[in-house]
Amino acid sequence: MNKVIKTKEINPFELMLYRHRNIITKTKAISGNVPMVFTAKKTGSLKNYRIYGNTQTLTRQYSGQTPLHFPITDGNVNNYRIYGNTVNGENVGDLVTDTQSENYGKYLVPIANNGTNISIYLDEPLRKVGSEYDYVDYASQKWYRVRKNLLDNTGTSTVINGLTITVNADKSITCNGTANGLTVFFVGNYLLQKDVVYKLSGCPTGGGVSTYRLDIRDLSGVTINGHADNGSGYTFSENDDTPCSCKIRIASGVTCDNLTFYPMICKASITDSTYEPYIDNTEVSVLLPSLPTQSADNTLVVNTTVSPSGIEVGVGERVSVGDKTENTSYRVPITVGNQTTNIYLSEPLAKSGNNSDYIDYATQKRYNADGTVQDITLVELTVSQGTNTLTVGTEVQPSEILLQGKIQEI
Repeated sequence: MNKVIKTKEINPFELMLYRHRNIITKTKAISGNVPMVFTAKKTGSLKNYRIYGNTQTLTRQYSGQTPLHFPITDGNVNNYRIYGNTVNGENVGDLVTDTQSENYGKYLVPIANNGTNISIYLDEPLRKVGSEYDYVDYASQKWYRVRKNLLDNTGTSTVINGLTITVNADKSITCNGTANGLTVFFVGNYLLQKDVVYKLSGCPTGGGVSTYRLDIRDLSGVTINGHADNGSGYTFSENDDTPCSCKIRIASGVTCDNLTFYPMICKASITDSTYEPYIDNTEVSVLLPSLPTQSADNTLVVNTTVSPSGIEVGVGERVSVGDKTENTSYRVPITVGNQTTNIYLSEPLAKSGNNSDYIDYATQKRYNADGTVQDITLVELTVSQGTNTLTVGTEVQPSEILLQGKIQEI
């Protein structure tokens, strides 16, 4: 007599779950962003890995002298800067002398890119001041100016001890008459910064204690270490931050005939001693036109009499996962521990909306966001027993990676 053995019927769905449980008891899939840190039960190869694409807009900076050459492959110029220069007392920007022009009296900075012209008009030319530069910045629509003279002349015209003291439009100070007593005229206050080397200038030649001079005192009126300009400039520094005031002193009995002072406190690194008044606003809003470009090699020229000290162009380009190589392929370097594996693709891995291209080692295929599939050759990734760190050395990082093997994410 045959023995009947009762068995439980298993439907296909339960069988699939049973088989899946058996698989994941041996291997585990983990996903996330790089760098990914995980442990491996033993040294060996991953069962599978996937690298998902990503797309970002990155700014490529190109800088140099005029003419400046720069490429545009997939993007637009999102910024440009023109830096000032000073040569033999002349600066970047040509004075508009045509009295019929609406820009008469302004300074023209003409720019040509691939033969297409644009024009920038400024109230003053772009200078080089010491080691710093004025510049225009398209992204912020601003004209940034270097403050050469740090002393803000806040004095006002007056009559003191028989002297008529006039503050001129350029903030120079002219004295006329004969002083019938020691005459002191306040120019302005300034905070001297610790260890910065300054130069005080602006006293006419022939100055001295018995005639006239510019001096610096603390706010109580005490001379600071004898800081004074007698007509040839005076260089100094302080060991601590020191509030000070600058004053003109004219001795009793001195006759002034259009005696003009040009007070300046500058950083000593600025060797050009030409007088310049204090600049109130170092950031000036200005209308800067967009730069006409083409999707190819571009050549930008600034056609001023004095050439700029430098030009910068920022090109916003859409970049995906994969760095272009010299042979036009795209390299995706994957590093696990100390071992780097290079994957070469014919196109980078992009992301469009919520969909990404991705490569899959198990199937040896590339799955594109548009639904197309391509056969590719992918090499294995080896992990070491213990803790591993996986990184992808592309400029744009993948949106996600997936790993499968005898591993556990930390």
